Amino acid sequence: MAVLLIALGLMICPSSGLTPMSDLYIAQMERLGQVAYEFYNPAAGPNRNTGETLFTLSYQVPALASWHEIKPEGSRVRLRIIPAITAIRSSVRHHIRLPSGYALSTGWYRNLVQHEFDHVAISTDERPRLLLKHLLLGVSDFEREVPAETRITDKFVRAIIKEELDHRKDAVVELIRHGYEELDHTTHHGENPLPNRKEFFVALFTEEGLQRAHFKYLEEARALLKTMPYRSNKTLQRP
Repeated sequence: MAVLLIALGLMICPSSGLTPMSDLYIAQMERLGQVAYEFYNPAAGPNRNTGETLFTLSYQVPALASWHEIKPEGSRVRLRIIPAITAIRSSVRHHIRLPSGYALSTGWYRNLVQHEFDHVAISTDERPRLLLKHLLLGVSDFEREVPAETRITDKFVRAIIKEELDHRKDAVVELIRHGYEELDHTTHHGENPLPNRKEFFVALFTEEGLQRAHFKYLEEARALLKTMPYRSNKTLQRP
């Protein structure tokens, strides 16, 4: 299967018919969601004329830390780690897989593309990244047991902190995936129109939405959910 990757909506596959200015909403989401495309031959495999959207949530944190040994416990040592996290940058990128050879003006194909961009709208919503920032900044002192013979270095402690931060990032990723699943379930993977579009997208990352998704860090997130910056950030989605 020939694969063609297109970064940030820069179209170099004329046969697809999809161009950044074909639809203002799509063009905007291409930019905000940092979208790359892959076009496949729809006759080459069993999953004909289906789309797929993958996202990658990443963060950068300059983390400093101090630590001390609490008390040896047999063959184990308990460390008390005190991270100092002051700045967080996060981003989300998308990879959309579509069948090639169709124009955006084709009814079913346009619906397919718009459905994939509804996925992009979910993960481009600012609220998951606000959640991520809140959770990472909230990481305070924690303890970790390590073998007594472990050589404790700055690099070793930074790796432990990253593991602790990644647990929270992974929970936000699962929350977004749950939103993807709700979208697919509600629309039968884009075959049916989405009723109450605005309400659907807004509800995904409310307290009730986090409860539906069994969000692991709901208690830590409650204070953020009540703030105006969080409540005023809504999904950028088409009418």
